[in-house]
Amino acid sequence: PHGSTPHISASTTPSQDSLSISICSSHKHSTHSSDHHQSRPPKPTTKMPAPEDLPSDVVAVESGGVGYLFYVNHKNKLAYLKELRPKKPSSADPNTEFELCEILDGNRRPIEVHPDVKQLAAISWTNGDRREIRVYYANASDRALKETCLTNIGIDPYAPDALWKNGELNETAEKVLVPNSSISATIAREKNGWPSGIRLYASPTSGKNKHGVPPIAVYKYDFAKTDDEEAVWRDGDVINSVLRGF
Repeated sequence: PHGSTPHISASTTPSQDSLSISICSSHKHSTHSSDHHQSRPPKPTTKMPAPEDLPSDVVAVESGGVGYLFYVNHKNKLAYLKELRPKKPSSADPNTEFELCEILDGNRRPIEVHPDVKQLAAISWTNGDRREIRVYYANASDRALKETCLTNIGIDPYAPDALWKNGELNETAEKVLVPNSSISATIAREKNGWPSGIRLYASPTSGKNKHGVPPIAVYKYDFAKTDDEEAVWRDGDVINSVLRGF
């Protein structure tokens, strides 16, 4: 008989500590005898749908030894998993457990991400005794680049997180992104390793570069070095070296 038998195989690479999963279809063929031997073509393979709760993007940071995994769920809502306090060393379960959390906006509503730009960026840093996390995303209503902040995290990294707050980026002129824009962020540092600011990269709708494609713009936020200084977001350079089809 004809048919396809899907099977799932998983393999791990100890040196990379990773898991690889593949879904395959194997076909059985039959032949019949006549004046000419013929082989019937296999039946078309049907792709197995992804689980509806599979995250569309995952980005991880570490703060105070605790892992945070931010992602967009199947309802386009921003959520994250936070690593729970390890079990006692005598526990027979070696797996790390995570707690499912949500991020609410300034009106205490879940943050919704635009379906055309589901990529996230997240950064974390320590400034003295302050631990900070920032997450960047495209707003659901207009694809504007937004910032949400978990600031001045407490001494106990496993304690429940405080309220997330709207970032200062949200108070600047809106930076609307092109569909499928990437979002990336990093911490700028002094030569001694001390954090000095944030660099945020994305593709805005404001024009095209010299090659006729949407540019990658860098937005800069430099931390105040004294109490008299005011830290503000400012537009930086546009990266013009991205070619069409590159």
